[in-house]
Amino acid sequence: MKSAIRAASAPSAPPAAPAAARPAEGDCTHCGLPVPAGRRPSPFCCQGCETVAAFLGEAGLDGYYARRSGPAPSPSQPSGRGYEEFDDAGFQARHVEARGSLRSCELYLEGTHCAACVWLVEKLPRVLPGLSSARLDLSRGLARVEWDPEQVQLSALARTLDSFGYPAHPYRASETRARREASDRAALVQVATAGALAGNVMLISFASYGGMMHGIEPALQSLFRWAAFALCLPAVFGPGRTFLRGAWGALRTGTPHVDLPVSIALLAGLAGGLFNTLRGAGEVYFDTVAVLVFLLLIGRWLQGRQRRRAAEASELLTVLAPSAARRYEGPDAPAREVPCDALQPGDRVEVRSGERVPIDGRVLEGQARLDRSLLSGESRPVAVGPGDEVHAGTLARGGRLIVEVLATGEETRLAEILRQVDAAGSEKPALVAWADRIAGTFVLTVLALGLLTFVAWQWAAPGLAIDHAVALLIVTCPCALSLATPLAIHAALGHAAGLGAIVKGGEVLQRLAGEAAEGPAGPLALLDKTGTLTEARFQLLTFAPLEGESAEEIQAAVLALEAGSAHPIAEGFREAWAAGASQTATLEAEELPGGGLAGALGGERWELGSPAACGAEAEAAGLVARGETPVAIRRGGRLVGLAGLGDRVRDEAPAAVRDLQAAGWRVELLSGDHPQVVAGVGRLLGVDAARGAATPEAKAARVAEARAAGYGPILVLGDGVNDAAALAAADVGIGVRGGSLAALQAAEVYLTEPGVAALRPLLALARGTLGRIRLNLALSLTYNLIAAALAASGKIDPIVAAVLMPISSLAVVANSYRPASA
Repeated sequence: MKSAIRAASAPSAPPAAPAAARPAEGDCTHCGLPVPAGRRPSPFCCQGCETVAAFLGEAGLDGYYARRSGPAPSPSQPSGRGYEEFDDAGFQARHVEARGSLRSCELYLEGTHCAACVWLVEKLPRVLPGLSSARLDLSRGLARVEWDPEQVQLSALARTLDSFGYPAHPYRASETRARREASDRAALVQVATAGALAGNVMLISFASYGGMMHGIEPALQSLFRWAAFALCLPAVFGPGRTFLRGAWGALRTGTPHVDLPVSIALLAGLAGGLFNTLRGAGEVYFDTVAVLVFLLLIGRWLQGRQRRRAAEASELLTVLAPSAARRYEGPDAPAREVPCDALQPGDRVEVRSGERVPIDGRVLEGQARLDRSLLSGESRPVAVGPGDEVHAGTLARGGRLIVEVLATGEETRLAEILRQVDAAGSEKPALVAWADRIAGTFVLTVLALGLLTFVAWQWAAPGLAIDHAVALLIVTCPCALSLATPLAIHAALGHAAGLGAIVKGGEVLQRLAGEAAEGPAGPLALLDKTGTLTEARFQLLTFAPLEGESAEEIQAAVLALEAGSAHPIAEGFREAWAAGASQTATLEAEELPGGGLAGALGGERWELGSPAACGAEAEAAGLVARGETPVAIRRGGRLVGLAGLGDRVRDEAPAAVRDLQAAGWRVELLSGDHPQVVAGVGRLLGVDAARGAATPEAKAARVAEARAAGYGPILVLGDGVNDAAALAAADVGIGVRGGSLAALQAAEVYLTEPGVAALRPLLALARGTLGRIRLNLALSLTYNLIAAALAASGKIDPIVAAVLMPISSLAVVANSYRPASA
């Protein structure tokens, strides 16, 4: 196993997966992707997969293949990082917890995707001395590891995880999560305390009621009442102080709040019971009060739990930014890895090819192409050089940069985006604000009714005045009304996160249901095509060199131009011509204004781009008619070849479009692809309005045009920077793809996985949530009107009121949290 921990090269015959778990013939044994022709007959698509398979075999953990539910989602290339910053004292002070002689830490692991990953991670203590335990939360990719620092360092543990294909990152929200967990524990302690007190008060009350029916000594009856009071008092001023504080705040600010009648009911019940205990006659309400505190705290805890789940869903988006940087002291001094938190503005860091930029800064030296998909969703890397600004989380390719530090940690653009997400998530939607206004009015109404009931019964039957007033305050407690909307919304946000969608607020669900601020023309959905409705994995379907041109030379030039590009079209060329990739020269490509790349090779200028940019629209008509994306190739200003690539429509896209149309949305396609290609996809999806060659400005202009025409709400579905302006302008912007934080910033909904699989259930969830909110409000208002009339007329006493009140609240909770399909 020691050799597995080191960055050793793979043996010549690494173990293969068992036949039962092996992917199809011609696919990689480890990851399941096609094996390039240049690597055959090897069963692995790349050196990374071969190395990981070798490590698994050496460690005796190749049982991983038999347990996984399918091939890995992508090649797991070990990064080769040393993770020395994990052993830094400052790093450990922030991320590591001491537990006696052991240390504990939470790490986010890339690449975990099935039960076999859980099995593999949790088997590591068997093969790594000093690691006492490892537990993986698969749903969030979070591993909690515990180790003995005398035997193994955290950096060695991280290298081992990396060697198995799970690059490790510190979970940066661990401190926030620790505070949240402490708050959760305190809330649960409050609930448990209130439950224990309420249970004991109820036991005493049962004995007291039994004695009242069958006869009981006055002294014993008095003892039971005093015992119940002694237990009820800490329930009200212990766990129940949450409501008392809220009521005091409402009085100080002059704002009606549901805690006000709740607190009055609690204090009135406690005071009325004490008064009757002192005089030895009448009802006592200690059991009612104690149970009321318990049930109200349960409702508060459930509401907070759903809010915390929604917050945790977005926190994981921060962990892929680097935790360490290579500080550059000059050409004569070696760069040294330090935690990012140790950097100061003005420091210089070195960023090598294949590494993510750890800070926001300005390039001082070097040239590279920067993959900004983490922040912008742009699939094509952009060239950067001295004077250009770069941001944390972006990936450098094909060059080395020396960057001056401008901002680190919470001051970076990445951190600012996440703050905006948090701020957007905390805004109250219109439905919640409306429900709050109703609750506020209802609070004042209940207080006035309680006072009138007391005065009326004081005149008619003074001995019953307190009973009936307390019964009214208890039975009309607006808890169900106040919980009706937020519980349904937070339950829906939790369901949405489970579907793979981060929704910023409840009003988004209202708009998704097509019912918020509807325009006279109805709701409109504008959908991007490439990477959203299609797989963005282009396959080369047609290659046609012009007569007299060398196919081999054209192929070499195309591969050279696309060598540094992450665009789906570039991936299509490389996959089709993988056998020639190793023989291809490299060059520094420049972008064409109309879309494409250009560069000099062999003394000649080569251009690769759209037919419009290369003046070859007529020649490409046949490719377009077949629904292929045309690419023109020019050499020295003349056309030398055409290529046609196809992008397959995602399996779930037709059903998602049909669901939108069935829900009353007018659907249009907007794409930057060739108009005829977009029209072909539109026909396949059943969409008549399909517009191609749409620039980012044109997409935003279409939103404004549709709004002026009376459409509303307007939904935009897109996957990156080209759609960002339209996403921001829409009533509902839905950002697609796991890495596009610009889409997350601009959009109200963020689908965490590529594709639109989550859109169909999300639409159903939005419609269902509005139905639940309306039902909750109807139930609570109807109940309160009937209960208020019964209490004021003296038809129910405080005991019956105490039974009815939690039933209404529990009905609202049950309706809010029932399964989404129910």
